[in-house]
This record gives sequence, C-alpha cells and structure tokens, in this order.
Amino acid sequence: MKVKVFIWWGLLGLFSLTFLQGEPGTGLEVDNYRDIVVLVENLNPAAEALGLTAGGIEDRVELRLRAAGVTPTSEYLTYYLYVNVGVTGNAFTIAVNFSRLVLYFAGDTTYRTVGATWSTSVRGTFVRDSSAAATYILDRLDESVEEFLLEYLRTNQ
Repeated sequence: MKVKVFIWWGLLGLFSLTFLQGEPGTGLEVDNYRDIVVLVENLNPAAEALGLTAGGIEDRVELRLRAAGVTPTSEYLTYYLYVNVGVTGNAFTIAVNFSRLVLYFAGDTTYRTVGATWSTSVRGTFVRDSSAAATYILDRLDESVEEFLLEYLRTNQ
C-alpha cells in the first residue's frame, strides 16, 4: 500500500512540475499592450430603439482606449477586446471580454481555440420612456471599459 501511495504522489508531483513550468497570469499579458483590436457585437432592435448604435459604442470604447494610451487597430493580433450591449424591455446587459488564442492539453494532444481570459459584465434596469436611458447605459459601459483598462494596464506596464 505504501508503495502505491508513493508512486501516486510521485506521479502527481511530476505532473504538477511539468504543468506549472509557466508563470501564473491574469490572462491579459501581451507583447505590445499599446495595440488592441476592438470587436463590438451588433445591437438588437431594442437597443437601437433607444438610439444606441454599434458604431457609436465602438467609437466610445476606442476613445476610452486612446485616452489611456492604447491604440485600436485592425491588424491581426492573437487577442481582442469584445463588447456586447443588449437591451430587453427595460433591462440591459453589458459584457466586456478580453479574448485570445488559448492552448490546452488533453492526453497527448495540444488544442487551440479562442477564449475569454478576462471579463466583466453589468446588468441593470432603466426607465423605458426616459430620454436618459441610452446615456445611463453608456455610462455603465464606460465603467466596464475603465475596469478593463485598469487591469490591462496594471498587468502590462
């Protein structure tokens, strides 16, 4: 019995050493943090009815990034900032995700895919007939982008 336990712990330790050779990270580490691709999801009709547009949201996000010294680019990168704003009735959701190429292992095979390695989201409600609804939602978007920038710049500077 002692031999089996010793072998099991030895194999587990060997696996841990192999797996943990890399540094733990936030998922936000990049070679050149000053460039980033921004992808804004198309809006649903309820969001558009409030006067929100995908182009307006993209412009707003890009202005925030530029103010922080990060340049939106259309060049191919292995990471991007994804923004989604949705409205249903008098409720809204905002998702801001940093996604990148991710490698993972199963058995002897290494797989790659794109996955979100950092994310934040906001859910809320607003007064449906208020002219300030769009402004309220955009202010929550600004807060989410600021949260991303804080972590992104803290990680990479």
